[in-house]
Amino acid sequence: MRKLMRSPKLKNVSVILMVGGFSESPILQVAVKEAFGRKVKVLIPDDASMCVLYGAVAFGHNPNIVTSRIARMTYGDRICETYDPRKHGEDKRRVQVIDKIARQTKILGIYVKRGEAIKVGQVKEFISVPASVSQTGIDHYLYCTEKSDVEYVDEEGVEQVAHWNTALEGEGLDREVKVRVFFGKTELIVQTRQIGMGDKQWVQRSFDFLSSKKI
Repeated sequence: MRKLMRSPKLKNVSVILMVGGFSESPILQVAVKEAFGRKVKVLIPDDASMCVLYGAVAFGHNPNIVTSRIARMTYGDRICETYDPRKHGEDKRRVQVIDKIARQTKILGIYVKRGEAIKVGQVKEFISVPASVSQTGIDHYLYCTEKSDVEYVDEEGVEQVAHWNTALEGEGLDREVKVRVFFGKTELIVQTRQIGMGDKQWVQRSFDFLSSKKI
């Protein structure tokens, strides 16, 4: 909590509301008040363990009460880039030669970073390109981690949670796939399709915020 409260995004926070079963612990209440009570007001409802349920019911009746959230996880796609020792370092464990071009692989292309403020309905767009001239599709691997400072998908604590493929037409390295990431009220939606293909249907995947992989 100390690290979170030091974030510039939370500089205007004036109240900490303790809810959930653990919030009824006197030891936890004292610890939170001692740590933050001088800077913000610490509120503890009489029935703290039931507040989460009340909030879920209120959200069910009126989803618009949630307008933004702070990302609890870092999410991103596995990508590769042309290898550059100035950017990627001299360690070549992740370098693969594809069509005679050295590529730095297993990079985590971040969609949203842990601690980032997300507005409901916010959309982010990214571009993916093939690594091979004759590539017939781009594989997307969605990863998540509790770390905010992460570069590669093979780092400790980074876990793959989904995979899908976007078909490619034609040949060449100049083909592009648009990636659209939608942040909904309780879900993350990712759409992908090749640019310049007219009305070609989007490939879409949805991920529930309320699952075990919470954002």
